Amino acid sequence: MKLYALVKSLNSRKVLALIHHLDLPVEIDAMTVEQVQSDAYATINPNRLAPTLVDGEVVLWESNAIGLYLAEGSAMIPTERRQRADMMRWLLWEGVHYNKALGTIFFESVVRPQLGWGPTNQPLVDDALVQAARLLPVLDAHLATREFILGDRLSFADFAIASA
Repeated sequence: MKLYALVKSLNSRKVLALIHHLDLPVEIDAMTVEQVQSDAYATINPNRLAPTLVDGEVVLWESNAIGLYLAEGSAMIPTERRQRADMMRWLLWEGVHYNKALGTIFFESVVRPQLGWGPTNQPLVDDALVQAARLLPVLDAHLATREFILGDRLSFADFAIASA
């Protein structure tokens, strides 16, 4: 099993943290941005984004799908239907809303300048800050009455949300 990852990528980091936590035997290919953008990499991930997991014939991209695949059968994935649905709700919230806002702030404020891809797009950052100001209280209120996203147990949802 091999994970192609950008070590500084928020989405790669959630999967890398899960691999480390579960002590999974996964080979890590720490890629560069240029490698991820290459035609060769596009043969396994047409989006040219990281991470991508290759496990024999299984090729997965999208960090939450990879995390669910790697965590299957572990305590990181609840077996009870309502808890699984709650975890999926939070994973979708993270992927659609939370990661978009915080990822935009991180990319525009840190990654873009580090890679020399021009100045920060401040209107994008400003919009993402408005979204983050709306989303962070949702997470804070949820965690005010519990230790972890699903209550008293660590799950993959915690890794996904903590990485952003």
